[in-house]
Amino acid sequence: MVKGYAKVKSIDIDQFVALVKGYKEDQFNPTNHSLFRLNEKQKPDFKETIKGFLFNSIPIKVTYQANSNYAAFYDYKGQLALKVVLSFKAARIDMITMKVLDKKQLPR
Repeated sequence: MVKGYAKVKSIDIDQFVALVKGYKEDQFNPTNHSLFRLNEKQKPDFKETIKGFLFNSIPIKVTYQANSNYAAFYDYKGQLALKVVLSFKAARIDMITMKVLDKKQLPR
């Protein structure tokens, strides 16, 4: 594993939800890299889907990474989890990347 992506610590879910609530939905900014796996038609829809998870759902796990980003994991379609890596800035939340993975792959 790349050192920057390594989990430094688990974050209390309530603490993370409070952090997100400090922002408005229009301050959510998916970076170009975060949506590169999607075609142009999928990008607007998936941006809204991710925004919905971030602002309206409770994650099942949140970790803080060595690179100062947060990784939030959400329930997604049965045995899958949606991993969203976020960077919180003063005026926005940048989505660095996202990935769907098996729940067995969640960090401990």
